[in-house]
Amino acid sequence: MRERDLIRLEFFHVLDRIKTYAHSKATERFIDQIRPTSDRDSLKEKLSLVEDFMKVSNRVNLYNFE
Repeated sequence: MRERDLIRLEFFHVLDRIKTYAHSKATERFIDQIRPTSDRDSLKEKLSLVEDFMKVSNRVNLYNFE
C-alpha cells in the first residue's frame, strides 16, 4: 500500500494509539513497523499464532501489565 494512502486513512494515528498500550521501547519500535499486507499465507500464519497464544493464555496465569 502506498504511503500516501496510509496517511489519508490515518493509519499512523491508529498505530500511535496502539503504542499508548506498549510497555517498552522495543514494543513501540515493533508497532512502528506494522504495515497492511495482502499476503494471504502470511496473514493466515500470523492469525494462527494469535489463536495459539490465546489458547495458552486462557490456561496460564500471565502477568498483568496494567
